[in-house]
Amino acid sequence: MVKSKGWKANCLSKVGRTVLIQSHMEGLPAHKLRSFRLPKTTTTNLDRISREVFWKKSNMGKGLPLAAWDRVCMPKHKGRLGLRKMDTSNKAFQCKLAWQILTNEDSIWTRLMRDKYIEIKEFLRVITRPTGSPVWKSVMNSRQLLKKELFEK
Repeated sequence: MVKSKGWKANCLSKVGRTVLIQSHMEGLPAHKLRSFRLPKTTTTNLDRISREVFWKKSNMGKGLPLAAWDRVCMPKHKGRLGLRKMDTSNKAFQCKLAWQILTNEDSIWTRLMRDKYIEIKEFLRVITRPTGSPVWKSVMNSRQLLKKELFEK
């Protein structure tokens, strides 16, 4: 992590490292996470960097993980740290865009997307065109997860 090289890892407590990860690793790629479906390798690398920052005692060595990263990333109300896994955050942001198209007809962005891609059909039944923008394709890919959550409960 380029921005954290100036920090002495052994000077930061686990709480300080958690804040550093939340402010930098979760904040910096937020626009890309909201707009595009990132490749799995990219989200895995971002998670790896977060793990290294959290567990390392110094810039040398790997550090000793005392708990599985999946447990560390569980919500605070479950007694964990509430760090976010990048792939999960990316899926959530994509579903949020799809939900906005489905429910918020007053938004300028929603009207633009509906006029350009949906025309008169229902959003959940639109067939994805190969000529759509990368953002639109990402939103279309998230519809399956949205359908699953809407209709299986």
